[in-house]
Amino acid sequence: MNKKILASIFVIGILALAMGYGTYSWFSDTKTSTSNTFTAGTLDISLGESETTEISIGNMAPGDVTGDWVITIKNDGTLNLAWFGDLVVTGGSMLRDVIYIDYAQMEFLDKNGNPNALWPEPTDNFILNGVGSGLYPDWYNTLAGLSTFGVITLKNFDGNNGMGVAPYEFMGALKPEYSYRLTLRFGFAKGAGNEYQGDVAGPVTISFKVDATQVNAEAIHAINSAWAAPALVDWMNTQLSHQP
Repeated sequence: MNKKILASIFVIGILALAMGYGTYSWFSDTKTSTSNTFTAGTLDISLGESETTEISIGNMAPGDVTGDWVITIKNDGTLNLAWFGDLVVTGGSMLRDVIYIDYAQMEFLDKNGNPNALWPEPTDNFILNGVGSGLYPDWYNTLAGLSTFGVITLKNFDGNNGMGVAPYEFMGALKPEYSYRLTLRFGFAKGAGNEYQGDVAGPVTISFKVDATQVNAEAIHAINSAWAAPALVDWMNTQLSHQP
């Protein structure tokens, strides 16, 4: 089963003037997937539009693995943007202990949708067979170590602070026309017993939520005031420097 989601995020700027003096409004937007095509509106001061896609995991048995779920976040606007991705897990309170991320790969794409040759590491398969892999496996192996099945379960992955921006598990920055592509595959842990049959909370449902704003410390603080926004801006500007 292949699910492809295109998250197109458009960016514009606005300067609001009121009562004889200028006030600046940070542009932000929130989009959540629920259909096979993720169509986003304009990243602007209004957050009215919310569109969807989600994957429902049910009727699986220990050892089963799903097909690929592909999420592409593209900046179709005119301004640089900071984005924060949240894998949102609902239902299946017991199943979260046995449904795990079997495979995860991130790709940084150029304006033509190809791996960005100017990116130091344009592709990173950071989870493979349920454990850490690729360039920086240590944190993901820490998450795998929290499970009795030795894999990165939804329970331990959801809201993890490996990137320091919980509840978001992913983040990045994109110049106009550049993209980030995430491929995920899920599995049911081998060795899970009969106690996981017929979870009364129902199947596990997973959606991917994207919040986007300007690459600016104040704008990022408007999403979460607890974040070390200046450090995030420096990190994002490094990403932007690889997108000419």
